[in-house]
Amino acid sequence: MTETLVHRQWLQALLLAAIAVAYGAAIAVQPLAAAALAGTAIVVALAFLAPVTHLAILLFLTTIVPYSVSNRYLGASAGPGLLLPDLFLVTGLARAAVTLAHARLDPRRLAVLGLIGVFCLWALFAAYRGVREGGNLSDVGVELRQLSGFSVAFIAMAILLEPRSSEPLMRGLVVLGLLLGLWGLTQWVADLSFGVIGQDFGVREGVSYAPGARGQVQGGLFAFPVAIIVSVGALISGQLRSRLSRLAVSAVLATNAVSLLLTFERTFWVVTVLGVVVVFLRIGRSQRGRAVLWTVALAVVALVVTSEVSPRTLQTASARLLSIGEFGTDPSLRYRRVESEHVLREIAKAPVVGAGLGAGIWWGRPWDDVPPSIFTFVHNGYLWLAWKIGIGGCLLLMLVLCLSIAWRGPPEGGRLLAAVRVGAQASLVALLVAAMLFPVFTASGVTTLIGALIAICALPRSAGGAARHVLE
Repeated sequence: MTETLVHRQWLQALLLAAIAVAYGAAIAVQPLAAAALAGTAIVVALAFLAPVTHLAILLFLTTIVPYSVSNRYLGASAGPGLLLPDLFLVTGLARAAVTLAHARLDPRRLAVLGLIGVFCLWALFAAYRGVREGGNLSDVGVELRQLSGFSVAFIAMAILLEPRSSEPLMRGLVVLGLLLGLWGLTQWVADLSFGVIGQDFGVREGVSYAPGARGQVQGGLFAFPVAIIVSVGALISGQLRSRLSRLAVSAVLATNAVSLLLTFERTFWVVTVLGVVVVFLRIGRSQRGRAVLWTVALAVVALVVTSEVSPRTLQTASARLLSIGEFGTDPSLRYRRVESEHVLREIAKAPVVGAGLGAGIWWGRPWDDVPPSIFTFVHNGYLWLAWKIGIGGCLLLMLVLCLSIAWRGPPEGGRLLAAVRVGAQASLVALLVAAMLFPVFTASGVTTLIGALIAICALPRSAGGAARHVLE
């Protein structure tokens, strides 16, 4: 027996030596390929050995790092191809497949697995249809990447199967929320130029109905409301027992609230308030008093600080808020109405299966002196889904989102995890409302975030046993 063990150790040593020699030769011949191989090995190891860290990095790379930056600097090649977030998604799904295949799943998780699985297959068919109909391959790939973000629900669900993982996951979400808020402030303070690399971050010049205003923060727009709503749920739960945890979540709320203000997007202000109201309605009566006090206190402090630090910002925000009453003459709504009319005509041609990913429409805006051209984009998220993947695919996604919002029953393990889940459900409500005017389902960052929210919403009553002392 000892002899056999010695022989096995020698064989392992020889194998490791051979791998080291081969890798050294690869570095000499193809250093970039060798570095990519080593990076891939590290990502795979993270997926299986540190899944919470792996998921946190994936959400960071999609929700905070702009897609234009990833496409330019984090790709495997100079042209279209595999990006670093794609590698994290694929390896996370591989780990999730192994874990979920051997797990006993409750009806909620089975419903999510089934619906999102069918939706992903539907999206693949839409990609095939788009290529077959002559769509630009790059556009098809980008849109498939956006829709694949919903599959993060599998990754987060596999992690939450282990009760002890809820605590580090909640901590990771706090860190991500703080980084997101700081990213919004950085764009404003550093005055990052919009459109230099891509149309998804920076400060866009000008603000409608506010002449002379500096501009609007773009990066993180879809995620700021989620961070705010979930933070409110955690704070008013009364389960953040340590001062450090309360300060950390308060910092997430404050930085994201300021960043949301600096976007000057009225729709996202309204849906954030709606999400907070949903949280108030879903929590217990004993917590509503605390919720009202927190809200009033934070609102007063925010107004005082903003008026002292940047009164011009407050004036711009007031002008934007008051302009809601002028929606009948708002040029942005005219733009969206005409755009939607073009898309509705395309939907009528293939209402069930859609036109396929990468499909485009030809139109222009003569009232703005904008000549006609091909657009693969539409602001209304629901019309985008119905246009690209058909009403069937749209209904699949709506079903899983509505189920996630409707599920009741606090998970075992404490009121904090229950409050976070209420915040996740309220965030989904806010995003579904925002999708009527903004492309919520076409941004890779927000789709991955929605996938994580779905997994949290799908927690059964018996899950989260270790969450009682989360963030303490």
